[in-house]
Amino acid sequence: MAASFTLTSVRLADRSGLWDLTVTDGYVQAITVAGAYLSPHPQVDGRHRLLVPGFVDIHVHLDKAFQLTSLERAHGSAGSLEQAIESTALLRQSLDLAVIEHNADRALRMMVAGGTVAARVHVEITGASDPAAVGMHLGLAERHPEIVLELTAFAQHGTTSDATIVRRMEQAMSAGCRVVAGCPYADPEPLRHLDQVIDLARSWDAPIDLHLDLSDRPEDLLIEEVAPRIERAGLQGRAAVGHMTTLTALAPERVRELAAVIRGAGIAVVAMPTTDLFLSGRAQDVAPTRGVTRIQELVDAGVSVALASNNHENAFTPVAMPSLTHAGWLASLTNYMSTSARQLALLDAITTVPRSLLTGPVPGIALGDVVGGALFDVESPVDLIRSAARPTDLVSAAHGVTSATTTRAENAHVG
Repeated sequence: MAASFTLTSVRLADRSGLWDLTVTDGYVQAITVAGAYLSPHPQVDGRHRLLVPGFVDIHVHLDKAFQLTSLERAHGSAGSLEQAIESTALLRQSLDLAVIEHNADRALRMMVAGGTVAARVHVEITGASDPAAVGMHLGLAERHPEIVLELTAFAQHGTTSDATIVRRMEQAMSAGCRVVAGCPYADPEPLRHLDQVIDLARSWDAPIDLHLDLSDRPEDLLIEEVAPRIERAGLQGRAAVGHMTTLTALAPERVRELAAVIRGAGIAVVAMPTTDLFLSGRAQDVAPTRGVTRIQELVDAGVSVALASNNHENAFTPVAMPSLTHAGWLASLTNYMSTSARQLALLDAITTVPRSLLTGPVPGIALGDVVGGALFDVESPVDLIRSAARPTDLVSAAHGVTSATTTRAENAHVG
């Protein structure tokens, strides 16, 4: 049964003064000046803290979470992107689905404790993947009603080397995935792979999400092949590309030119600062790049830019991310975003922008929303990014108002 309560005396980013938020059966029923509305529901004192809508992690791999220790034991450390893909694939052969589920559940709990209320989750589809993986993710969603999960059918190793992959992706879409996801840089025939996954997205009337241009080499750039294909397929506004680190190896005028192409095709860009920093700058014959795609130039060109966690303690990212505010904090450093306006754009990149990319309703704190938010003990919204703030309390339809500190303490014993 969904919660009913009134959260009193909170600050809101878009209003001055103190406000009460009344929730009835899980939905935001009223937002009123503090003390002006006599609610029939139990009251929870917000203690003048800042209430923000919950974060949206638009790109995360739960089925690869917390594998680093196992990888070290089995294969040692991975350095390059290619080594990370190979070692993870080898480890996957020896992992029981129950272990993957346990690690995924741990990652989900951490995300929730950090204020995340929705996520796009990539479900790996390969010739060796367990068909039950989609059901495993759906089971996690049922056990965690405080976070909405949108699943992708993700071709981790491409589609052209194994004729069964497209069929397996179709089965995953039938089983509950809502987004088609591809990985051109992992396929020996990237352009053919692009055509296959775009055709699949069209046939399912589904959004498309691509891992793209994770490289330091300008000659690896594929976005100019992707953009016209997205336009021809009529997928403008329903396409996202993740990483795009190759932009960091290009001259500013070339980046601005490509940003206009990306915006014109209605493609959103998702940066993943921890993964992109860790995997970039490793080429031996070119100068190291900055690592995180050119967020400032993309935002200035009107491109929708989101931030995401991507991975937690695995071959691609050796650290976990306790809250998406850490992604904003890190992006402000890598992209020289030091003004309030720039840093508030990074807050948008973990709230409003990724929210617009999901296919279904997302919990929030606006009238009529299924409630989903977080309380922070900060002075202003920009401080969420500047201090990589973590929430003090979580607000959800499933559990009402709960302590994020308690949730984090409980998660410390899961591993």
